[in-house]
Amino acid sequence: RIEGNTFHSNGRFGTYTLTRNYPKQTDQSILTDGHNLDQSLCSGFDNDGNARGESGAIVNNVDYYNAFVGHYEAGDMQYNGHQSFENNNLMYWKETKNFENGCSAHITGSSYAEGNVALPDQATFIIENTHFGNGVKLEASHHCGVGS
Repeated sequence: RIEGNTFHSNGRFGTYTLTRNYPKQTDQSILTDGHNLDQSLCSGFDNDGNARGESGAIVNNVDYYNAFVGHYEAGDMQYNGHQSFENNNLMYWKETKNFENGCSAHITGSSYAEGNVALPDQATFIIENTHFGNGVKLEASHHCGVGS
């Protein structure tokens, strides 16, 4: 969980996670210095093919005057109460997956204005109880150039 941060006036990135971000169930703990004792838990799937997804959240973050906000790849991650204004990309999300719990929204209770919302190329992307204000451009399948 990432909560209560404000990112503003950055030449490049506001709230942004790099590389692949897919939270999953592991046996990592403080007692093991953050290491997995069972290395098989590093896989995204168990031996029966079931996904190990675990929901994560970015809660009540504020972004303004940045170039990019979002992720390249992130699944089982939710923006909850996100406020994003006057960024080049209010949200940039290249790849995701359906939530493992089957019902969570990727974005909920958030507000966006004056910028581009670049949505992922695949999966069901759920946005609920979210306000899109003036100057918002929604761009579906942005990385494939389909929605631009």
